[in-house]
Amino acid sequence: MRSRATAYPLVAVLGWGVMFPILASALNRVDPLNLTTARYLLAAVVLVAILLLREGAGALRHGGRALEVVVLGVVGFAGFNLLTNLALEHAAPQQVSLFVATTPVITQLVRWARDGVRPKPLLLALSLVALLGVGLVITRGSLAGLGQFGLGGLMMIGAVLGWGIYTHGAGRFGEWSPLRFTTLTALAGTAAMLILSIGADAVGWQHAPAAADLVAVTPQLGYAAFVGAVIAVLAWNLAARPRTMSQPQSGAVTDPIAVTDPVAVSAR
Repeated sequence: MRSRATAYPLVAVLGWGVMFPILASALNRVDPLNLTTARYLLAAVVLVAILLLREGAGALRHGGRALEVVVLGVVGFAGFNLLTNLALEHAAPQQVSLFVATTPVITQLVRWARDGVRPKPLLLALSLVALLGVGLVITRGSLAGLGQFGLGGLMMIGAVLGWGIYTHGAGRFGEWSPLRFTTLTALAGTAAMLILSIGADAVGWQHAPAAADLVAVTPQLGYAAFVGAVIAVLAWNLAARPRTMSQPQSGAVTDPIAVTDPVAVSAR
């Protein structure tokens, strides 16, 4: 169990870490909103196909939880991915990766704020050290480097907060398989991205990509969709709730942090 708790988030982090420089290169041909939307349209098709094959059409029903699914999908998928792609226009991919690495820490704080569950002192101390380390790397150990945060850094704080809320929310869907939760929230997020992209194209904030542009970024889209949006997200959501895999699916996991943050596991 512990090996899986470490392996799943490692797969997700590695998949995402490689993705940021890949996406940055694609932004030379396609605007951020359209790139994100194209990526998740592809990923959504794959996720729905896998869900239908494994669990049948009934798994596409929301079971009376449509509002919760839509909110988490919009905050997690649309919020995180749109802000990340926009941040790549203002910050280096290495900085974006560093911000994403703070997701487990941010999720702990979200859980503390929403559930009143305070992290243990050692875990809280280690989390603060991790945040300090990220700050030192971005600023290169100098207060003069605070300007490195800028607009891109602010966008990434919002992106990571959105993904932290999404990860925390996954703990309330213990009766659903990770595949079902990922697919339905991804569909909601993709719908929001599509609406935003169409609106942005209509008012001239960005321009709909030409077919030649999409062909030119096909390798980047392929990696970002299949590895970054399907494999990595599924691995992350598997990591958030592995305790339900060997138990009857009767309730939600109460502590997703214990399995999305290897430091948290060792601290306990």
